[in-house]
Amino acid sequence: MAGRRAGMAAYKEAWMKEAGTPIDEWLAATGAAWATAVSNATFVGATAERSVEVAELMVEEAEEAVERLGELLSRRP
Repeated sequence: MAGRRAGMAAYKEAWMKEAGTPIDEWLAATGAAWATAVSNATFVGATAERSVEVAELMVEEAEEAVERLGELLSRRP
């Protein structure tokens, strides 16, 4: 998860540099939650072939991301 936070910080910095304005925080958080859920769902099967333990972590992370996405969408500005 720490790597993901570092990646998000780099993404926001690049956005600011290129766009000249900060990214909307709600939009960034919503996009990150969606991307985590979809990415983990896409690759969990292949991961399970190598490590059931890692696949279980991916499923848990995807479930948390879906919950976060629902919360964010219910509070949409």
